[in-house]
Amino acid sequence: MEDTKLLLQYSTYLKNAFCVCLQQAFANSATPEEYRYSQDESLRQISIYSAFPKRTFKWPLIVVSAGMGDVSIDKLGQEIVREEDENGVERWAVFSGKMTIPIILNVEGETPTDRNMVTDITGIFVRYVFRDLFAKYRISYLDIESGEDGEEDNKNAATGRIFKGRVEVKCYMEFEQKVDLSCYDEIQDMDLSGILAGTVQQDLTPIADPEQV
Repeated sequence: MEDTKLLLQYSTYLKNAFCVCLQQAFANSATPEEYRYSQDESLRQISIYSAFPKRTFKWPLIVVSAGMGDVSIDKLGQEIVREEDENGVERWAVFSGKMTIPIILNVEGETPTDRNMVTDITGIFVRYVFRDLFAKYRISYLDIESGEDGEEDNKNAATGRIFKGRVEVKCYMEFEQKVDLSCYDEIQDMDLSGILAGTVQQDLTPIADPEQV
């Protein structure tokens, strides 16, 4: 039977997709050798991760992150489609709509040259190489911004400073989300009249942690 647990990880999947695309592109011979990526860490000239690494890594560095997605109600249809399981029993309320998610490719280098080169190469890959691949999966670009993003002291960097760049891609995609009807219907049957009118008091005090009592 199909798992009905909620799984809201659109931004996570999109981040991972950009991460593996960057790793593949920077591993290609089209990339300058001094910025070449390798699965073998001893040969790696650049680090590419989907989250900031909590261990030793090699600069230059690209970290893929996601900004606040736009799933505002004007992009979400009000009609609820009920879907049946293989036995003809209604099991899910299915919502579908459109959303935008900004993916941020954060670049760090130990010199301004590294920062500028990696930021420019990343922008080229995103704009000209990745675009058609994502379009195959009905994910399109609405906007791309690229440039410098400041600098800061860092005692671990060879120069004592890191120089930051940033490539931001606003992605547009469609989604479909199933919600188990047992959850949806229970919520719709709730009576909020007394709570909204202030005539019913709810004790919202959290249960104390036994270790802190």
